[in-house]
Amino acid sequence: MERPTTTRPSARSSVSAAAELHADLSGEAKRLQCHMEPDSLGRTSTYAYLTDYGYAVQLGEAGAKPPSEGVKKITAVEQ
Repeated sequence: MERPTTTRPSARSSVSAAAELHADLSGEAKRLQCHMEPDSLGRTSTYAYLTDYGYAVQLGEAGAKPPSEGVKKITAVEQ
């Protein structure tokens, strides 16, 4: 029987203006990190929770085995 996958989120103390991610966003962006368990690659995903929109967007993912990093960027905002 396979072990269930668990997501372990942790809030970082980092809060910034959402406009730092894209000029058309308002409010705050609260950074979150999520770790999947078990995960043989040791990945950590970084998200920004946009308080004015009640929505989280993935900003990147880093893997420990092998060391790797992917970065995402918001290119457009539609409302």
